[in-house]
Amino acid sequence: MRKKILKIVPILIILILGILTIKVNASYRSNDPTVESGGTFSITISSTEKIENFDANLTGYSGLTFVSCSGVDNTVIVNNGKLSGATIGGYTTLGTYTFKAPEVTEKKTFKVSFNINGTTNTSTVTVNPKTVTPPPTTTQPPSTTEKPSEKPTTPKVTSVQGKYTDVNETVYATGSINVRKYDSTEDGSSVVGTLKKDEAIVRTGVGNNGWSRVQYKGAVAYISSRLLTKTAPQPEEPQNNTNTVANTISNEITNTISNEITTNTITNEVGIVDENFDDSAILKLKSLKIKGADISSVFSPDIYEYKIHMETGRKLEIEAIANQSDATVEILGNEDFEGDENLVTIILKSADGSQTCTYQIIVTLGEVSEQTNSENEIDIMYIALAVIIGLIIVITIVIIVLKVRARKNEDDLYDEENTIFNYDKEVGINEEDDDDKRKKGKHF
Repeated sequence: MRKKILKIVPILIILILGILTIKVNASYRSNDPTVESGGTFSITISSTEKIENFDANLTGYSGLTFVSCSGVDNTVIVNNGKLSGATIGGYTTLGTYTFKAPEVTEKKTFKVSFNINGTTNTSTVTVNPKTVTPPPTTTQPPSTTEKPSEKPTTPKVTSVQGKYTDVNETVYATGSINVRKYDSTEDGSSVVGTLKKDEAIVRTGVGNNGWSRVQYKGAVAYISSRLLTKTAPQPEEPQNNTNTVANTISNEITNTISNEITTNTITNEVGIVDENFDDSAILKLKSLKIKGADISSVFSPDIYEYKIHMETGRKLEIEAIANQSDATVEILGNEDFEGDENLVTIILKSADGSQTCTYQIIVTLGEVSEQTNSENEIDIMYIALAVIIGLIIVITIVIIVLKVRARKNEDDLYDEENTIFNYDKEVGINEEDDDDKRKKGKHF
């Protein structure tokens, strides 16, 4: 019986320790982006519960090009597609991976897989072919006998994309810049002329897409607004005739460098500015504001998923601004919330359609106090369970100790009685031997 009890005790202790160490494991998820052929996109990995440490590895992205990855803050270590983090406050958003999609002629899907704390997570990437835009309708060219001055002052423009507010003001070129037929840098928007640095032109409209409408040689034309300024050039001081050649060369070099820095453009071999150059190579959000929710402390252009809570409400007012002024911003799912959890999607698309970027906001509805009470009840239940199991362990140990002591007392008592019994028997035998000896002596 004693041996059986001693065998059962370790098993009981192992089971109890196993129960005490049971906890709810956090699950992981990532967004499923949709991107146009050849575009750049991002995937954000996150946890449904706060975790104090994690290891995330990029294990597969066949068919895609890996660009970079970043952690949610400086506590996360980044190393060749691997993210490792540890903090007392815990993480919900773990990091962001950026990829480039291949060129496709038909819709295709690709898989991106991660290993997060030993759990496999997979994102599905949908790549759509580029939308072919029909060439713009152009006006009939003038006949060879028609003089240039007889061109219509307002030609029919069929590919103007922006909405313009009428103005009447004189502006000046910040460098050697292009004058275009339409408010676009696409191939269909032909260059109709150029302006030299500080050359004046009349602006008749300001567009909502970063372009200006101007009057150029009696016709309507368009110039990127960032290449124009209202500030008139300062008159140059008279120069010494003896230094004319040296000063001219110096001014040419200074003006060339100044134009490249001021306009933030690249000049080609014939002096025409390439307006496609942009400091912001990757499309992202510049700022994000949500009415009724302060996310200023956690917002980052590299964080693509946010989670907020609303007690009531049917619409979420969002102000999202891209880091590229001509990019379009589309917000989906921010009205008519249903259920406890709703997904709001913010889609950024560059003006030329080559880049698409997606941000997500998870909106939970309901009263916070109910969730807190529910969590407290779960914590109390675990504490009560731990106390009960602890009492069971103590009682079991006490019972075992008492039984061991009782068995030991029984064994000691048995040995003592047996010793006394043997002693009495031995004394009786010795007395009989003495009587026999005395009887034999008398007969002798």
